[in-house]
Amino acid sequence: MESKRNEKVDIIRGLAILMVILGHTITSKFISDYENNYLYKIIFSLQIPLFMIISGYVTIFTKPLNTVKSFGLYVVKRAVSYLLPWFVWTIIIRGFLLDSWTITNIPSKFNYLLWHMDTGYWFLFSLWTICMIWGISSFIANKFAQKDLPNIIITSFIAIVLGLGLLAVGITLGLSFLSIKFTLYYLPFFFIGYLFSKFYPIIEKKKYFILMRNIVIFISLCIYTLLTVYFNVYLAQETLRDIILRMICSVTGCTIFIYIINCVFSDTINGIKKKTAKLLSIAGRQSIGLYLSHYLFLNLIRPIEKITLNSFEGFGVCIVNYFIAIFLTSALIYIISRNNISKFVLFGKK
Repeated sequence: MESKRNEKVDIIRGLAILMVILGHTITSKFISDYENNYLYKIIFSLQIPLFMIISGYVTIFTKPLNTVKSFGLYVVKRAVSYLLPWFVWTIIIRGFLLDSWTITNIPSKFNYLLWHMDTGYWFLFSLWTICMIWGISSFIANKFAQKDLPNIIITSFIAIVLGLGLLAVGITLGLSFLSIKFTLYYLPFFFIGYLFSKFYPIIEKKKYFILMRNIVIFISLCIYTLLTVYFNVYLAQETLRDIILRMICSVTGCTIFIYIINCVFSDTINGIKKKTAKLLSIAGRQSIGLYLSHYLFLNLIRPIEKITLNSFEGFGVCIVNYFIAIFLTSALIYIISRNNISKFVLFGKK
C-alpha cells in the first residue's frame, strides 16, 4: 500500500532535503566563490537527483494502477501533494505576499511564471509531471502485461515516448515552458529509482551479489572522484557532453551515498545513531514542508559586505544561517501541522 513507509528511504530523503537547504544557504547573495567549492559541487550533484531516485523507488509502495478508479485516485493524490502546495506557495505566498503580484498584473505575472518556473517552486511541478508520466505509463502497461519484466519494459517504453512528446512541446514553446528542461533532465533519475526497486530484490539473491555490489561501488567512487575534481557539475554547459557527464556524476555520487547510508543505518542501530536516524526520518517525512518554507528564514545573518565561502567568516555565516533556518522552519512546520486545514492547504497533507 502507498501508506507503507521505509525508514531508510525517509532517512535518505531527509538528508537530501537538508542538503537542499545547505545548498540554498551557500548560494546566498552575500556569499561569493561557491561555484568552485568542492562541498557545494558535491551538494549540487546529489540533492535533486537523490530526491528523484527516491521518488522513483517508492513507486514500489504504490497501489497498482490497473483500474480507472485507482489511476484517478493516483492523479488526485499527486495533484494535492504537489500542485496544491506549488500553487499556494508560488502564487499566493511568494507572488502576492512577498513579490509584486497584484490583481491588475496577474495575467502578465502568471504568463512570465509559465516560462520562468525557476523563480518559484519548480521542483514540485516537475516532480508532478514526472509522476504523471510514470502513472500513465504504468496504467497502460498494466492493461497489456501482468508479468514483471514485460510490464517494466512497456512502462519504460511508454515513458520514453511521453518524454519525447514533452521534448517536442519544449522545442516548440521553449524548454523553459512549464519547467520542461528540468523535468526532462530529472526524468531518468526517477526511472533509475523505479528500475532499482524492481530489479534489486532479484539481483540481491544472486550468488555473486556482494562481489558485483562492491565492484559497482568501487567504480562509482573512482568515477565520481574524478568528475568532482576535474569537472564542475555546477558550471556545466547545456551541451550533450556536459549533460551526460553531469548525469554520470550524479548517478555515481547517489550510488555511493545510498550505499553509505545503507551501511551506517543498518537494521541494528541504537543509542545516538538511533536518535539521529529518527530525526532524519522525520525530516524525510516533512521534506515537502522543509523545501517549501525554508526560504522564509534564509540569510537572517547578513554580513555588511559580500564574503567568500572559502573564508572562515563566510563558512561561519553559512553554518549559522543554516541552523537558524532549520530550527525556525521546523518550528513553523510544527505549528502548521497542528491544524489539519493549514497542513492540507500549505503542504498538501491530510
